[in-house]
Amino acid sequence: MFLLWGLVRPWGQVFPRWTPFLRGRRVPRGLPLAPALLGAATLAPYGVVGTGYLALVTAGAVTMGRGDFPSEGDALLVGWTGITAFAVYGVALAVAARSYWLRTRTARLPVAGGSTPGSAAGPAATPGGGTSGGSLCRTVDQPPPRPG
Repeated sequence: MFLLWGLVRPWGQVFPRWTPFLRGRRVPRGLPLAPALLGAATLAPYGVVGTGYLALVTAGAVTMGRGDFPSEGDALLVGWTGITAFAVYGVALAVAARSYWLRTRTARLPVAGGSTPGSAAGPAATPGGGTSGGSLCRTVDQPPPRPG
């Protein structure tokens, strides 16, 4: 549950102040994404397939043993509760991981007024006066160039 919460809360992008030695630093992108994607890739299909199986049991197409439960109906109720939780949590992890992925990516955007490679202005015309070889792109993390 903390993984899901960390994907949508600010402390999933920057370590909180109570974290020794890491406070204020950016959370590496793969740290929450790897377990979230792995969890989504396993829990969501497990929940969906289990839901299909329980639907067949409910319809009477297949039988299910009652196990340690007093009746087959009790076993079916527990099965529906557990499998639904797996399916919902797996899908929620997938949605949250995609949202985190999109929010933390370093997208490259075209720079307005930049020079083309090989022009007279050369590499010095890039935002911030960098020498990126006349790149026409900047990352989202960089502030936009100031006019003037």
